[in-house]
Amino acid sequence: GQSRQLIRSLRILRYARFLRILRLLKLKISDKASGIVRYVRQSAFLLWLQGIAGVCVLAFLPCHFSACTWYVVGRAHFDEEGLTSWLDGLSSPEYELVPKNGAVPTAVEAQKFYQLSVYFVLVTMTTVGYGDFSPKNMDERWFCMFL
Repeated sequence: GQSRQLIRSLRILRYARFLRILRLLKLKISDKASGIVRYVRQSAFLLWLQGIAGVCVLAFLPCHFSACTWYVVGRAHFDEEGLTSWLDGLSSPEYELVPKNGAVPTAVEAQKFYQLSVYFVLVTMTTVGYGDFSPKNMDERWFCMFL
């Protein structure tokens, strides 16, 4: 009876000590984090760098999602018989890329598709386009109207 109660009391004390150590570690980590935040706020260069990084992220994310959507829209019509897509123009020797109906692209092909999609989206969003890629069906035209 008494030894069980003593063991139980010791376990409770160990648990309390463990919680106290966790609390101290949390305070120590939060002190370091607040020191880093304070340093960043005081450094003009780091604030500038943080702003540049934010602008890059804000510019990259819409471009990435638009490029992925552009590829998916083109791929959806490329696999259908009788419909054309922007992917049809990739069989020229200039691009060295021939999309295959229904086949999953290899890693190298997927990288090239992504690069061409990002290129099209960036050129379309920042200029009137170069004309080497253009929408070939209604879904692609709708996508470009909202791009």
